[in-house]
Amino acid sequence: MSVIALSGSISFILHPAVLQRLLLPLVSLAAGIIDGIKTEDDGSVLVSHWEGQVYRVTPAGQVIRILDTMPELRNTADFELISELGMVVMPTFVDNRVVAYRLN
Repeated sequence: MSVIALSGSISFILHPAVLQRLLLPLVSLAAGIIDGIKTEDDGSVLVSHWEGQVYRVTPAGQVIRILDTMPELRNTADFELISELGMVVMPTFVDNRVVAYRLN
């Protein structure tokens, strides 16, 4: 059985077959380990891959790679979105730094 928590005080137990019918894929991203997810003010979702990419998924389902640090061998850990500044801040995994990037 699977447990789905809908709020802090309400939960439902669903059979895996029922759960599978309820969950629909939104988009497919490149292969990688999803590390962070944040929602932007316009409803877009930012998703980071540990390998070094950050994607924007629009409400229409369009996937846009907005950051790629793989050439610099900088893995990205979970990130923070600062909407007011149009910026993401993230620790790097290997070189022990915190970096900030402006979003377009």
